[in-house]
Amino acid sequence: MRTDQFLAHHGVTRNPFAEEDAQTDQVFKALCVDVRHPAWDKVYGDPADPATSLVFGEKGAGKTAMRLQVAEAIERHNDACAADADPPGRVWVVEYDDFNPLLDRFADRLPARKGRDATRVLEEWKLWDHMDGVLSIAVTDLLSSIAIGALIGYFQAWDYLSWYLTYLVAFAGWVPYWVKWAHRKLLARGIAKNVRVLRRDRTMTDLLMRLRSQDLENQPLPNKPRTDDRYELLGKLQGVLRALGYGGVMVLVDRVDEPHLLGGRVEHIRDFVWSMLDNKFLRQPGIGFKLLLPAELLEHLNREDRDFHQRARLDKQNVVPSLDWTADSLRDLAAARLAACSAEGATPTLRDMIDPAVSDSRIAEALRTLRTPRHLFKFLFRLISTHCNTHTESDPVWRVGPETFEAVLAVYAREQASIDRGLSAS
Repeated sequence: MRTDQFLAHHGVTRNPFAEEDAQTDQVFKALCVDVRHPAWDKVYGDPADPATSLVFGEKGAGKTAMRLQVAEAIERHNDACAADADPPGRVWVVEYDDFNPLLDRFADRLPARKGRDATRVLEEWKLWDHMDGVLSIAVTDLLSSIAIGALIGYFQAWDYLSWYLTYLVAFAGWVPYWVKWAHRKLLARGIAKNVRVLRRDRTMTDLLMRLRSQDLENQPLPNKPRTDDRYELLGKLQGVLRALGYGGVMVLVDRVDEPHLLGGRVEHIRDFVWSMLDNKFLRQPGIGFKLLLPAELLEHLNREDRDFHQRARLDKQNVVPSLDWTADSLRDLAAARLAACSAEGATPTLRDMIDPAVSDSRIAEALRTLRTPRHLFKFLFRLISTHCNTHTESDPVWRVGPETFEAVLAVYAREQASIDRGLSAS
């Protein structure tokens, strides 16, 4: 018996449970992006005044899905805002979630012995390295989304914008600074030394020679190991964005457990993230950070001392301690995906696919043990596949029997427990 045959009988045109990762889940992206976790309002907040949120969730709980939903909701918000609104209402999104290039470049700057040891690399990683990463991504995305010439022609104000844009582009290594050669050489060396998450640009001195000295006066440069200059740069980035009609910035931090340098170890992930937990950084006016973090970090967070909590001020950061899913919310999620994949006029339900001998309370109990959307999808995919494999096309059975249900659930529960033990051991 084929899976598509079973699903078609129930009015389902495609398997809604085949995908496990929101990043590649076309059903979610196209049809279920509005199916949200109950904690959505606290995480998303009000785009008119972006605020910071910290969300802790286990693997498969929907952190990446929530990041995609936030980005999609901001896109809708921006579409509804007038580009020339006063004050600007649109929000610029920075997706700070690909850390491998940043960490690789950073490690390359360190002595060979240090660069191979994740613990020693992370001892050197500071808040301003995160700030450089956010700035570089934001500026790169900004310059990729606009034509500089068209922008200048639109505003007819190159003298007004050039010192913003020129610095920001130069920061990414594409446009020069200005001053005399010796001064420029020192500046170029200082920037190359202290912006450790970007590639060294050997042409920076030559590029700096092309720029006027007066444009460089009193401008912050990231040529020292400190945060002060970076805060000013973030402020200047906001100034450029306001000129383009963006009143706020939202930074989405996700997939902090994926960089290969960290090796999935909770202690390494903790050291990488903790440098970001600074109240001044997280609560800058007009900038909201959405940190989607592994659940394992919460235990480490609770063990930190008073000085850490005074610096982070987590009481002000909209903390969601657990991205929990109840049996009812998982059932609603399954129903939404079935509806999204249903044929016209069909109303498939999970209950219709399972034999009445399996009671509603037993289904609810099973869903409760699954805990996360990823486990739900994997279990239901396996349940349907196993059922179809035990029956023939010539003699189909259109409901999953209690024996199959219990057997698949028992096997999956053992595998789930084994995975959980492995994750906690890491």
